Amino acid sequence: MSFQEIRGTLEKTTYDALRTAGVASDSIYFDGVGLSRQSADSTWVQVAISFTDVKQDLIGCDCGDDIRGTVQCNIYTPENQGSKAGEDIAAAVLRAWSGTLKWDSTVGKRVRCRNLEGPRTVQTAERNPHRVHVITAAFAGVSS
Repeated sequence: MSFQEIRGTLEKTTYDALRTAGVASDSIYFDGVGLSRQSADSTWVQVAISFTDVKQDLIGCDCGDDIRGTVQCNIYTPENQGSKAGEDIAAAVLRAWSGTLKWDSTVGKRVRCRNLEGPRTVQTAERNPHRVHVITAAFAGVSS
């Protein structure tokens, strides 16, 4: 699988889950593209995808592709309104990511998320009027 195939799959899975959870399409930012200052009463999400391992040493033959990495969502909800809104959004994305683990022998290439973590609440600077919930997952591009 290529970086673009993996990124596209992760972005679509995450975007669809965020939209289902009620996040507006113009409030979802991938890798900071188009990110602008948000109002205090807004809910928005920043998604970052990082690649870590790319090749795996195999004894007796050339290195094989082993594209792995992490995906992270920072979910920003208005401060002083509790954790429920951010946690509900996080739960929707975590369900979508965990759905990638279901085995389907008819799929040739796919991205599988594992080691899901969060939501962790992060204390923001006093000038930031948002509560931040962070969720992460490790992923691997799998060709069967």
